[in-house]
Amino acid sequence: MLAACVLVGGCKATVLKPSAGDTIRAENQTLKQKLDASELAAAAFEQQLLALKASDSKREPSEEVRDATPVVARISLVSGSMIRREEGKDTAILLFAAQDGLGREMQCVGTLAITVTAATAGADAVTLATTSIGAKALRDCYRAGFMGAHYTVELPLTATTDDMRTALITARFTDGWTNKEFHTDAVLMVVKKSPVNQATTDAPTSATESKGS
Repeated sequence: MLAACVLVGGCKATVLKPSAGDTIRAENQTLKQKLDASELAAAAFEQQLLALKASDSKREPSEEVRDATPVVARISLVSGSMIRREEGKDTAILLFAAQDGLGREMQCVGTLAITVTAATAGADAVTLATTSIGAKALRDCYRAGFMGAHYTVELPLTATTDDMRTALITARFTDGWTNKEFHTDAVLMVVKKSPVNQATTDAPTSATESKGS
């Protein structure tokens, strides 16, 4: 029956309109998501209050708790970072990851300062973009998925040229708790975005990292 349907080309897909039940289910799902978000926010607020009370009482955590608490040991640009060129516009797509002392990806709290520069032979370096992202805004940049956890930052670039092939990324993360600085830099390739095949790069062309200063 299916083969005949393909041969004669007379079969048409029937598009079903959403029913009243579908609408109710969708609204119910939206309400559940809002409730879950409210419960998470309330739980986080309660934890913050408990932390403040513990701080006021000068209660010290156990040695085991201190040893098990993750802290930032390194920040770096990771795979997927690139300079994307699309319809004459260049954008720095930057993926940053923070790691603890065991080399595991983690969330961090602090300020991230970024500068993008380009240099051509016989010319001075040109600043293409610069920004400073505060702690709350940086938290909104956090992404987690099958490719790992990272912070995604997109920066439109100015003063770029058609013959530009690479750009230098320098970044400084200042830990909000300790005020310690962590630095990383990388040279990224300019990748032309194809309308058919979305091009990506596996990793920065070259990168250096430091464990803080």
